[in-house]
Amino acid sequence: MAIDNPNDRNAQLKLSQAIHSLKTGAETEDVLPVLETVLSHLERMTRHDPLTGALKRSALVDRLNDELARSHRTGHTFTVALIKLDNFQAIMDQQGRSVAVQVLRKLTDEAQLLLRTLDSFGRTNADEFAIVMPTTWIDQSVKAITRLKKTYAAVDWNSIAPDLNITFCTGLTTNAQGDSAEVMLERARQALVLAQAKGTDSLSQIEPGLPDFDPDKL
Repeated sequence: MAIDNPNDRNAQLKLSQAIHSLKTGAETEDVLPVLETVLSHLERMTRHDPLTGALKRSALVDRLNDELARSHRTGHTFTVALIKLDNFQAIMDQQGRSVAVQVLRKLTDEAQLLLRTLDSFGRTNADEFAIVMPTTWIDQSVKAITRLKKTYAAVDWNSIAPDLNITFCTGLTTNAQGDSAEVMLERARQALVLAQAKGTDSLSQIEPGLPDFDPDKL
């Protein structure tokens, strides 16, 4: 799902104007602030989903790899949650694309307000998001997801469309020795499938087993 973003058009216009100014003899120091603003916007475009403002999947994987490296150094546990909206296709079919876009944006805005600054929130699919929660045990992550569910339940969805109700299923997992970002995301997806099998607004978790202990290696 893609949408024309006015901010992107504005950045392109500013860049064209800056280039024209340089070609017509403008002083570099006069044009430099505009170029810096445009470059900052372009950098954000490469890392953030233009539809919702959440991290793109590639940027989220980068954050996840950073956490795996940090955990390897410190031994700290962290969690990944994969959340998927319930009945999103039905919302698209019944309410239309404009409503679906507003829902995704509102979900992202509310999540980013609620989550900690060290958490990472990214869009991994059309109606699917992932949250990386550093230095967090799985029971703490369950509490965070519960708070997120309560936050969404308190939203006035009727202001977007009549009788609109938004819930999501969640798959949770913690990191394990030897994990890669893709392995963690796949394990979270397996937990998500288990949650969806329970029904709407459900949560399931998969905690990887501890590595085998060999006393002879002590």
